[in-house]
Amino acid sequence: MVNPIQIFGLDVGKRKDPASLLMGVMDTLPDGRHIYQVVFARQWELGTPYPELAAAVRATVNDPQVDRESASLAIDVTAVGEPVADMICAGLEVPEHRIWITGGNNWRRGDDGCYYVSKNLLVSCVKQMFGERRLLIVNSLKLCAAILSEIDSFQVKVSKAANELYEAREGKHDDLILALAVMLWSGESLCLGPWDATVNP
Repeated sequence: MVNPIQIFGLDVGKRKDPASLLMGVMDTLPDGRHIYQVVFARQWELGTPYPELAAAVRATVNDPQVDRESASLAIDVTAVGEPVADMICAGLEVPEHRIWITGGNNWRRGDDGCYYVSKNLLVSCVKQMFGERRLLIVNSLKLCAAILSEIDSFQVKVSKAANELYEAREGKHDDLILALAVMLWSGESLCLGPWDATVNP
């Protein structure tokens, strides 16, 4: 294996969902495939003020134990927009990847430097990694059971146009799985050894 890479995934949350931050360690296997181990997870109380959230995220990501040469933060900004993302990312000492969740089945990098990624791609990435046993969640994490529950709660619905759509079951949160999804997707799509970002072919 090559040296592991640390990737943070942040879902800022919405009115009905709390904010969640996960960190995964990505290793590259001899055959080139990646394996991920989630070693950190934090979920804030619903309604946590954005300045408080921003300070806590920066303190975690900028922690001296984080390898700044390999680490990065993937952040889902869909529900909050650029101003809140600017607040959270101000003072970060690692690269950031801002992700807007869209419909469809593709992704692209916008002129603004953000990544526009379909929810189907994000969640299917989680399902694939989990199904292939390339996603490991440390059992001692307080939120381990909650993460597994959110993965299980996402179900596929087929639209009238015969498209597959991933949605959480009614009454279930999706903040942990979306934080996990942006983390995994950034590792699979944007990390080419040293951090580099390509456009979708």
